[in-house]
Amino acid sequence: MQLIQKSLAELLTEVYAGNYQDFRVFIAQTKLQTLDLKISAGELSPKQVTRLGEAISGTLLRSLRLNQKGIRDIELDILGRALQNSALQHIDLSNNAITVQGAINFVQQLAHGAINHLNLSNNFIAGEGIEVLGQSLQNSSMQRLNLMGNDLDDLDLELLGQTLPQTQLTAVNVAENQITTDGAVSFIKAIHGSAIKEVRLDGNELDDEALADLGVSLQSSQVTLLNLSYNEFSDIGLNTFLEGLTGAKLNTLVLRGNALLRSGPQEIKRLGDALKNTAVTSLGLDHNQIGDQALLALGQALVGTRIKALSLSSNVITNEGITTFLNDVVPHTQIKSLQLNDNSFSNDQVVLLGEAINRSQIEQISLNHNSINFLNIQRLFKALSGSALTHLSLKDCRLGHPDNALYTLTQGLKNTRITHLKLGNNRLTDAHAADLVTILTQTRIKSLSLNHNQLSDTGAQILGKGLADTRIETLDINDNLMTPWGQQHLAEQIVHHQAVLVNTPILLMQFRTLLEGERNKIFNTRSSPLAESEQQIYNGVSILSDPRLPNELFCNIMSYLPAMKFETNQKINECENQAQILNAINRNNLSNQISVPSIGYPLKKLGGK
Repeated sequence: MQLIQKSLAELLTEVYAGNYQDFRVFIAQTKLQTLDLKISAGELSPKQVTRLGEAISGTLLRSLRLNQKGIRDIELDILGRALQNSALQHIDLSNNAITVQGAINFVQQLAHGAINHLNLSNNFIAGEGIEVLGQSLQNSSMQRLNLMGNDLDDLDLELLGQTLPQTQLTAVNVAENQITTDGAVSFIKAIHGSAIKEVRLDGNELDDEALADLGVSLQSSQVTLLNLSYNEFSDIGLNTFLEGLTGAKLNTLVLRGNALLRSGPQEIKRLGDALKNTAVTSLGLDHNQIGDQALLALGQALVGTRIKALSLSSNVITNEGITTFLNDVVPHTQIKSLQLNDNSFSNDQVVLLGEAINRSQIEQISLNHNSINFLNIQRLFKALSGSALTHLSLKDCRLGHPDNALYTLTQGLKNTRITHLKLGNNRLTDAHAADLVTILTQTRIKSLSLNHNQLSDTGAQILGKGLADTRIETLDINDNLMTPWGQQHLAEQIVHHQAVLVNTPILLMQFRTLLEGERNKIFNTRSSPLAESEQQIYNGVSILSDPRLPNELFCNIMSYLPAMKFETNQKINECENQAQILNAINRNNLSNQISVPSIGYPLKKLGGK
C-alpha cells in the first residue's frame, strides 16, 4: 500500500469533511498511538466531534488529547457515543466546559470500553451530582481519574470518596481545588477499603489544624503515594502528620513548595524521629528554599529512617553543602537516590561533587538544569570512575553546544557503572549521533534518553545502524525532528540488524508517535497492554518461537508482555515464574511499577556485548 505523505493537520481537515480513509491508513502505517488536537487551532463543532470520533473508532489509537477545545456537555455526549467501540485507553478532556452531568453521561457511555485513564481537570465538575459520577465509575474499568482544578470543596470530595471503594480506581488527583485538612481527612476515611494507592492533594488549603488526623486516617488505607505540595502547613503541622502515620502503608510523600525546614534544628530532628516510625522510603522536598545549614540538619535527622530516595531540586544548596552532605551524612543513611536539579552548584567545585558521589555509594543522581560547563562535565565523569552510580540524569546542561565534542565529553563514561543515562534537552544534533553511538559501544549503558533534542531522520539512520553493537535495551527519543518515516526506518534498521541471539538482547523498542505537523514525538508509557491485533509485530521477528531462544530469556521477555496469547508455547512450562508470566499475559494492565511500551519490538541481538 502506498505511504500516506500528508501531514496530520491535513488529514484532520479531511476527517472533518467526512473522509476517514487516509487518516486511518496513516494511523496504521505510522503506528500512531497518541492524537493531540493541539495541532489544529480553534474549538471543535458538534459535527467535527462526530466525525473525529467515527474516524478514531476505526483505528488502534490508545490516547486522545482534546484539552482546550471548547467541549461542552453536548459535544461530549456526541464523542462518547462515537467512541464506544474504540481502542482508546486514555482521554484528556482538560480545560474545557464540561459539567458534572456531562461527565456522568460520558463515563456511562464508555462503561464497557477500554478507557482506564480519564483527565477532567479544569472543568466545572463540582456540586450537585458528584456522587453520581462516582457511582458511574463503579461500572467502568477506570483506574486513574484526574479532577484537578474543578473547585471541589470538602463536601464534594467526601461524597465522591464514599462511592469509590466499589470502583477499580487506583489513582485520584484532586489537586488545586478548595479542600481543607478536614476535607482531606474525610476523603481518606471514605476510601478505606478501596484500591486507591495514589492521592494528589497538592495546591489545596491544608494547614496545621487536623493534620495529625490525616496521618491517622491513612493507617487503614491502601494509599502508598501522597502529594501534599503547595499547601499551607508548617514544620510543626508536618511533624504531627508524620507522628500519626505509624502503621500506614504510605511510602512516597511529596512536600514540594511548603516552606518547610525553617523552624530550626529541634523541629527538623522531630521530623527525623517521626519518620523512623513510618514506612516512608521516598521523600520529596523540592522548592522549599532549603540551604546548606538546613540540609545538614535534615541529613542528620534522616539517620535511622527508611528514606532511600530524597528529592532536593530547586533549593539553594551549594556544592559545599551537598559535598558535606554526601561525605558526612549519606554513608550513615539508606539514601541511594538523590534529585539535585536546579540548585546553586558552582563549576569550580564540581570535581569535589563527583568525588563525594564516588565515596557515598549513591546509585542514582539527577543534576538537571545546573550550570555545569563542558570542561567540568568531563571532570565529573572522570571523578565518577569506580563509583556505585548506575543512573545519571544531565538534562538541560547544554552538552550539545556547537563547540562541544560529545565523544570527548563522554569518554569518562567508559570507566563507570552507569547503565541509565538521560541527556534530554541538550541541543544534540545529527552531528552528535555518531559520537554518541561510538561511546555507547564502550559503556554499560542499557537505557538512553535523548528526548527534546534536534535529531532528524539522518540521526535516526545513524542510531539505527550503530545501536546494534551496544547494550541499549530502552531508547527514548521523544520530541526530536524525525518524521514518521524516519522513526519507522529506525525501527526497521534495528530489527534488521538483530540477527544473532546473545544474553543481552534489546527486549523492547517503543515507537509511540504524536505528530505536530512534520514533527514526531515518541513517548515512553506505563502499564499499557498490547492489543491482539498488534500480534503481527511480534510474529514479524518471530523471536518467541525461535528454538534458539534461551529459556531464561524467554521467561524474561514473557514477564513483560501483557494480553498476548502464548499459553500453548511449551517453554512457559519451563519458566520458574510460570504463574506470574501467565498472569502477565492474561491481565489487561501491568503494575505501575513496570514501564512497558504499548507497542514494542522484542528483538534479537547482534554483536558481542
